[in-house]
Amino acid sequence: MNTETRPAPISFNAKRQFQAMLDMGWQRSGPESCLLHHPDDYDLMVQFDPVTDTLRMSPSLARALDLIIPTPAGRSKNFWRQSRSVATLHVPIA
Repeated sequence: MNTETRPAPISFNAKRQFQAMLDMGWQRSGPESCLLHHPDDYDLMVQFDPVTDTLRMSPSLARALDLIIPTPAGRSKNFWRQSRSVATLHVPIA
């Protein structure tokens, strides 16, 4: 029997995500703007729509997010690369 307690899932809302991005150093394009950009790359942008509580991201940010490799909990960030390189060692060469 697994007695491990898991934290309750946090529901997503765009306003909370927008604030979290500000807290992590993303910058507003203006004083009261709903458009955020990454401090090092102005092509990475997110726009918050408070009426619909949604976020829209720039194409550059969407492409950057596609490069992220999900890593299983408890594994190093190199897990995927290590497992791929090990797997290629066992492929028979015809």
